[in-house]
Amino acid sequence: MRYALEINFDGTAYKGWQRQKNAITIQEILEDKLSLIVGERCIVTGCGRTDTGVHAKNFILHVDIGNPLRLQHNFIYRLNSVLPPDISATRLFEVPDDFNARFDAQYRTYEYKVHFKKDPFIRRYSYQYPYPFNLGLLNEGAAVIKQYTDFGSFCKSKSQNKTNICKIMECRWELKENEATFVIRADRFLRNMVRAIVGTLFEINEGKTAMKDLQQIIVSGDRSNAGRSAPAHGLTLVEIKYDQSDWREINDK
Repeated sequence: MRYALEINFDGTAYKGWQRQKNAITIQEILEDKLSLIVGERCIVTGCGRTDTGVHAKNFILHVDIGNPLRLQHNFIYRLNSVLPPDISATRLFEVPDDFNARFDAQYRTYEYKVHFKKDPFIRRYSYQYPYPFNLGLLNEGAAVIKQYTDFGSFCKSKSQNKTNICKIMECRWELKENEATFVIRADRFLRNMVRAIVGTLFEINEGKTAMKDLQQIIVSGDRSNAGRSAPAHGLTLVEIKYDQSDWREINDK
């Protein structure tokens, strides 16, 4: 049977989501610990790939498990007891056999956090931005980005995507006292896309790139024309949306 598992993680100690040779990843940890709990080899498929150091508050994966009885009796509690402190399982759902955590998502929402004064309590999840922050200029750039659908200019080079087309539904900056948040929602994201967009907007804010050049950067489809990638630790996947009408949450308490 197929199940969807919701997890949260602090990505600081991991080389992203996808299993790799000679590197510890979230996928590797989940597969190993799920296999231990259910007593059979588990292969999981995540809702997407996260870069090294990126966090997630709402990450969905799917997994096929042969013996449903092994999911009863405090499954979430037992799984959390063997997961490291920086990864937590929150909810488990029985889903249709053809459900795919990656391809069935309707949209994903990321937030990029910045702060302006040194703060040891948020430093792992927010980037301390050292320049004056022009909210109006940054939102002008965000509005330009929202007009487009081809984001090859903000995709990591040599990525093997079938298409660079993404439909952005929301793209804006919010400012509050000592911190600012970039909110972006789309049906899909390319590898490194959000960090490249944020870094390019930073360079516009800093006067290194002119606002009038942003459209040409996007149209060029060339990553080398865009700005730097913003540091990974400021980025968090905060929401992923599915049609859950045929999901059944398993309450194993």
